[in-house]
Amino acid sequence: MTAGRRLCHSFPSSSLCHIALPGPACTKGALLMRSAHHPIQLTGSPKVSWCLPRHGRAKQRRHDVDGDDGQKWVPRLSLSPLTGTVCFMEARSFPREGEAMLRILGKASSINVRKVLWTCAELDLPFEREEWGSGFQSTRSAEFLALNPNAMVPVIRDGDFTLWESNSIIRYLTTRYGDGSLYPAEARARARVDQWIDWQASDLNRAWSYAFMSLVRLSSAHQDRQAIEASCVEWSRYMQILDRQLEVTGGYVAGSRFSLADIPIGLSVNRWFHTPFERPSLAAVSDYYARLSERPGFCLYGNNGMP
Repeated sequence: MTAGRRLCHSFPSSSLCHIALPGPACTKGALLMRSAHHPIQLTGSPKVSWCLPRHGRAKQRRHDVDGDDGQKWVPRLSLSPLTGTVCFMEARSFPREGEAMLRILGKASSINVRKVLWTCAELDLPFEREEWGSGFQSTRSAEFLALNPNAMVPVIRDGDFTLWESNSIIRYLTTRYGDGSLYPAEARARARVDQWIDWQASDLNRAWSYAFMSLVRLSSAHQDRQAIEASCVEWSRYMQILDRQLEVTGGYVAGSRFSLADIPIGLSVNRWFHTPFERPSLAAVSDYYARLSERPGFCLYGNNGMP
């Protein structure tokens, strides 16, 4: 397969599309994604059938996709909710027979699980995800607590290695599987990326927590009007800090190029635009959101209809 080749097709949300994929490398099998919305059938070689969800809640199943070189391959497809464009990207191989597939434990609606999913998309790293968390398998079970005593998602299993804490996970994945473009090895460049990852986890996350739980999650425990207003004011203050940083870099949060820091920051920006309150106009943040929305991984796991 030729890395980076892409086939795009725009379609109305109610239509059934048949897309022929180029390339002889995959000879059989299918990658299947089912949902009630956006039915899409892709035919050719490889044969892949997807139904993309309107709100990103698809069930995923993986079947063998055998290549001519004896390896198994994962075709990649993404839908941009802004443009209605479906992109097929020829993908990297996933582990050979006997090698362990990366396992991600956590529900896809969790913002911290979505950090890990988006990171895997940027790395072209295949994975199997298991539903754990509220509404699914309980994180209070003995099985899960043996993996993470905090009873929180996400958790990954990479062979015999177990890791929890989403920011630790994305750093680990980019260090082990990346080429240095997302998470640079040079000390000062890496420190700049880490600075913004940690800023999101502490300052920004703490600022929007109460307002988001009240206005989006409609939590009965977060309905104090003064606390809501204070959270919105503080959230806006930190977003203005981000806006000024983006004005300086002209591109992404840690510099002119996309980095690992943009994954947690980008998901927070997505929540900013999906929370119903009177937001200040932040031109650089809006431009940043538009740039992120051109990335297939962000369309799948960020700007996909979920806050």
